[in-house]
Amino acid sequence: MRSRSKNLLLYRFVVCEFRGVGMNIIEKFIKVLERYMDNLSIKKKFIQLYIFCVLLPLIITDSVVLYIVDSMESQRQYHEMANVANAVSYNISALVENAGEIAKSMYTNRRMNTFLEKQYESTSDYYAEYQNFFQDSTLENVLGMNQIVFTLYTDNPTVVKGGKIDTMSNLKKTAAYAAWKERGENEGLFFIYESKGYANSYRRKIILLQNLDFFSKDQEKMLKIEFDYNSMMRMLRRMKFDNEVLICQGDAIVLSNGPFSGVGKKFDTISVQQKMGYKQTITLHGVKLDIYVLKA
Repeated sequence: MRSRSKNLLLYRFVVCEFRGVGMNIIEKFIKVLERYMDNLSIKKKFIQLYIFCVLLPLIITDSVVLYIVDSMESQRQYHEMANVANAVSYNISALVENAGEIAKSMYTNRRMNTFLEKQYESTSDYYAEYQNFFQDSTLENVLGMNQIVFTLYTDNPTVVKGGKIDTMSNLKKTAAYAAWKERGENEGLFFIYESKGYANSYRRKIILLQNLDFFSKDQEKMLKIEFDYNSMMRMLRRMKFDNEVLICQGDAIVLSNGPFSGVGKKFDTISVQQKMGYKQTITLHGVKLDIYVLKA
């Protein structure tokens, strides 16, 4: 008890000493201020009082109010930009994943595998089978939706090129196939810029490739689903955002609702300043896409 009482007395003594020192400093400051004010004229005293009692508090108050308003506006813009990114992400993902589900169903379609691998005795035999396959299949109607075009490729020498069928040798000449081989996955989404097939004519393409080796690897077979690039751009523009939206693969702007969306131009490169906008990242069939929403 005695030890506790001594500690309490010591604590009170220290507190009182600190209070005393603090009061002394304040008293000295007030005396210095009084001497300073006494040496001023009445006019200068009023100026000093106006500055410290009216102007300075007003500046501080206005600064705090402006900071709060600016902070609230920044938060509002952030939420709006996040909503734009979410809407773009949903629409792009829905379109691509719809095609991805179709590609998956074709990957496990035994009748399609048989059609592509069958050794046909004659051209007429092949055409008869071609007619039966597509008349009985609902794939033609399904893949005609949302501006999607599909092509089946095979190295079967008895299959005749034409319609929805082409040879693997032609596919292997494309930039999409080269990108698919480099990635090393069974399927993938690719944004490419390549020739239309004749001199000095290039365009942007969005392609989903699916290897069709589920039942057999004896013959090389692939599915190519090509999205209509112009339709993708129109979809973004129909959303009518005030903000500019840039969809990038790395630093390449592959889709946009602004001036970077020309189908016949090489992919533009995003600037450091544009990267300062709101960013959301999605991954679709092996490709990472960054969605940047710029301030309106």
